[in-house]
Amino acid sequence: MSFYGIVLIVLSHVLSARGVSHVIFPKPLQYVGKLSYSIYMTHVAILFCLISTILVLQKITGVEMTSTLETTRYLNFGNSFINNLVVLLMLAVVIYISSLWSKIK
Repeated sequence: MSFYGIVLIVLSHVLSARGVSHVIFPKPLQYVGKLSYSIYMTHVAILFCLISTILVLQKITGVEMTSTLETTRYLNFGNSFINNLVVLLMLAVVIYISSLWSKIK
């Protein structure tokens, strides 16, 4: 075994110590890790609902809220700040619903 292999093994044991792991892996990241499967399962359904709602609103109001590039449809509200706000809002909704789902299991 090479010197670097031994160093890597020793470092992995040192970094897995309780004190260091709390610095490297803070509680919010541990919480998101516990929710990861729920997030994986719910994000597509929530995204589908959001896109369907936007498409219906687009047809009702006539305001362009999507753009298509080749065969892929993108949500575009005309302002990067609003686009980012929608992404953050969707992320919050996904995490909230995932947290509810993980409590049911």
